[in-house]
Amino acid sequence: MEAETARKTIFASALVALICGPWAAATHGQAVPAERRITHREQSLRAYDPFSAEELFKHIEIPPSPALSPEEALKSFQVAPGFRIECVAAEPLVV
Repeated sequence: MEAETARKTIFASALVALICGPWAAATHGQAVPAERRITHREQSLRAYDPFSAEELFKHIEIPPSPALSPEEALKSFQVAPGFRIECVAAEPLVV
C-alpha cells in the first residue's frame, strides 16, 4: 500500500514538474532586463514633452546625410546576389 502511495506521489510530482517547467522558463525569458526596468513610476506616466526631446537631440551627434538622386540612391543599396532593386517612384521636389 505504501509503495502505491509513493508511486502516485512521484508520478504527481513529475507531472507538475513537466507542466510547470516550460512555463517557468518561458516566463523568465520574457522578463524585462534590469537596464530597461522603470524605477520611478511617475516618469513613465508623463506626457510627451517636445522641449525635453530638443534637449536630448542637442546631445546626439547626427551626421549630415546629403540628398541623393534616385540613381545615386539605388547605387548605395547592397543587394544579395540574385536580387535586384528598382526605383518605382521618385519625387524631384523633395530634397
